Amino acid sequence: MTGAVWPAIPGLMVMLLVGGTAIAPLIASSSQLVQACVASSRITEAFTWVNTASATGIAAAAALTGTLVTAHGVSTATAAVIGLVTIAAGSAAVNLGSESPAR
Repeated sequence: MTGAVWPAIPGLMVMLLVGGTAIAPLIASSSQLVQACVASSRITEAFTWVNTASATGIAAAAALTGTLVTAHGVSTATAAVIGLVTIAAGSAAVNLGSESPAR
């Protein structure tokens, strides 16, 4: 939302600061989920998959956002990011009640 109302370097700095604060909790929670859900004999592979998926998602999002900003402006890119975040939050909410798989 900040990018739509403040499309300049200071606005970008605020968005990166807010977005960056989510990284440590994301990594910590994903690590705990891997340890809780994966057999100890496959834990290294599971951590590798989680890290690969995270890096791939970050790279794809950066490319998509850059392309949208270049082609359609900051407002369109901001709307797309808000939509994707909404989808991610909805997906997490749907899966909140499900039980973790047995080891």
